[in-house]
Amino acid sequence: MALTILVDDWQMQCCGDAFAPGGVVSRTLLEADPEDYADVVGSERADEIDFCEERHGQGEGRALTSAEVVSIVEVHCRYGVPRVPRTR
Repeated sequence: MALTILVDDWQMQCCGDAFAPGGVVSRTLLEADPEDYADVVGSERADEIDFCEERHGQGEGRALTSAEVVSIVEVHCRYGVPRVPRTR
């Protein structure tokens, strides 16, 4: 069974271990809600996300899931200040 797992960059920067295709990893996973990621990665890609990794807070006390890394897809986004239409 193949799963798509979102790993936020801040989780990796904080306490993540490097991984690569072919490696086996153990992660604490939470079921992903596509609505949580649609604004960042687009609704089509968000619908593909099965789980997200959680190393803090909500992940405490949950069992680790071990899986082989098949592939890695990086997603980048840029945040900005929304434009507000001018009123006359």
